[in-house]
Amino acid sequence: GGVLSALALYCLEQEKMGFVLHAGMNETEPWTNKTCVSKNRADILARTGSRYAPASPCDSLQAIEDRTRPCVFIGKPCDVAAVAALRGQRPALANKLGLVLTFFCAGTPSTGGTLNLLTLLEISPHNTTSVRYRGEGWPGRFKVHYGDPIEEKSLSYMESWGRVSNYRPLRCHLCPDGMGSLADISCGDVWQEFEDNGDGGLSIIVVRTQRGREILHR
Repeated sequence: GGVLSALALYCLEQEKMGFVLHAGMNETEPWTNKTCVSKNRADILARTGSRYAPASPCDSLQAIEDRTRPCVFIGKPCDVAAVAALRGQRPALANKLGLVLTFFCAGTPSTGGTLNLLTLLEISPHNTTSVRYRGEGWPGRFKVHYGDPIEEKSLSYMESWGRVSNYRPLRCHLCPDGMGSLADISCGDVWQEFEDNGDGGLSIIVVRTQRGREILHR
């Protein structure tokens, strides 16, 4: 928990990279995602956490290519595979990818998965102000803030993931690379012997390139 955010923040503050390109909650439609450019600590902290809904951070790779300084890219393993393919075709992009990060991925549910959870909680999407899929503890809870004044409803992680995972497309079920083999660093959490008992959880960091190793050690 937090490893990708910590690495991204380190790259901004200590490696002096330009920005972090990644996905975050769409404030105008909190049940969806948008591509974000984070340039400081406040940006990173506002966009932490897993997002179990469609995201397309590759749509803004041109912004990295146009930047004068190297930048951080965070995406799903399939996004990272696209970046790896483009590196060979676009040298200017390759030169500006300061660090490519990913996470262990079990598939991306469609937007319908989140809308199903809102229906279960009897919350209108258009009355929703924020959606958090997990976190604030391990594995955390699915939490929705809604209404005025703000109210909160939640589901356990096991119940929420158990429902939204039914909305994963065929492509995700066929994915050969859920652990992000083409990133500089991929991260995940350890579900071995999981019990919902307040355990703080453990993170796995898999270093896959010399660039990733050097930055992790620094």
